[in-house]
Amino acid sequence: MQARKSAAGGIDSSFLAWEDPAYLERIKHRVHRVLRDKPVSDVVELARLSGGAYPQYVGHFANELDATIPAQASAPVVPTRARFPLPSPASGEWYFTRDTNTALVEMVADDVLCLGTPSVAERLVEAGRMATVVDNSRFLSDRFNLSSAEVFHSAVEDWSYTRVFDSAILDPPWYFPALDTWLEAASRAVRTGGLICFPLPGYLTRPGASEDRIRILSTAERIGTVEVVPDALDYEVPRYEKIALATGGLQISAPWRVADMIRLRNERPRPDDNTLAPFPGSWTDHRVGEHVISVRNQSQPARHSRSRSLISPTPGAANYRLNSVSRRNPQVKKADIWTSASTAASVDDWPRLTDLLARLSATDGNPLSLDGSMLEDLQELGTKLELQP
Repeated sequence: MQARKSAAGGIDSSFLAWEDPAYLERIKHRVHRVLRDKPVSDVVELARLSGGAYPQYVGHFANELDATIPAQASAPVVPTRARFPLPSPASGEWYFTRDTNTALVEMVADDVLCLGTPSVAERLVEAGRMATVVDNSRFLSDRFNLSSAEVFHSAVEDWSYTRVFDSAILDPPWYFPALDTWLEAASRAVRTGGLICFPLPGYLTRPGASEDRIRILSTAERIGTVEVVPDALDYEVPRYEKIALATGGLQISAPWRVADMIRLRNERPRPDDNTLAPFPGSWTDHRVGEHVISVRNQSQPARHSRSRSLISPTPGAANYRLNSVSRRNPQVKKADIWTSASTAASVDDWPRLTDLLARLSATDGNPLSLDGSMLEDLQELGTKLELQP
């Protein structure tokens, strides 16, 4: 599919109605500058050169210059490995590419602590290396070969280390206080002088990303010597993001998301005398076959709905599909449910949904355990939220 003008029915520009105007102006300036200075092969390359800006935004502003370029010039050289259940956008589940995992493994020494980086831990296991992984996903053993790794199913904020590590590789959520908290946790657990590696998001990743980069670097410099390696960390495109991009008018599967890497020497380890900020836990993941349904943690009405429907589109939305993975998206802000199929919904009947998810959780998401009205409810979820295999 080509990255065409919005008027031609290509890229969905509805984000213009809710995204920060000053932020969009900075993206526009960057895209126009890149296109003026050098030829690009596709929207993927343009996005990689645009400071972390979302491909849909990048393609839209390329259209303003009549720069009609392919969304993706060619298929990725190394196909993305299928991981089930599928990654969850609500849990921020992006994983490094295999090449990035390999480069990171070759960079660190001996006993490695992996905070939120199970793909790195898997690569360490494949290389016969020692790895300890801390991650709050319930599905680590389903998605990754961590047979010889030490695994802690825990939020980083709730984890207590029991020994000192030689190095750490972390990939925190790209927002505060998690960025500070995870870096502090790594510094506590790594030996003095050990290496800590983690991403530095691009300056156009979101409206406040430039200020966030300054804050991250300031925190890191209080711990030790900092080296920034530009564009060193590539991310796979998870299925939910492929679907969101396609809904927005771009067929993209090649790695477009790239981050700088901070290599930090842990010369002044953080002390153990203060408590880490608690894990916010905004969503709870539930497995439904190959998919994950994430339910927002909030006060839920105890009464049943008078409507026969279990779910409906979020207020103001025409359907259940999302064309963006951004938490700033109004549909995401209003959603009670967010899925691995890049769909979102409001819940009409919380007790029915709670009963259904409890039954599925008891059987590891196996729909064959259901019958009667619960099976009908699951069929409604599957159809409306597009939870096909």
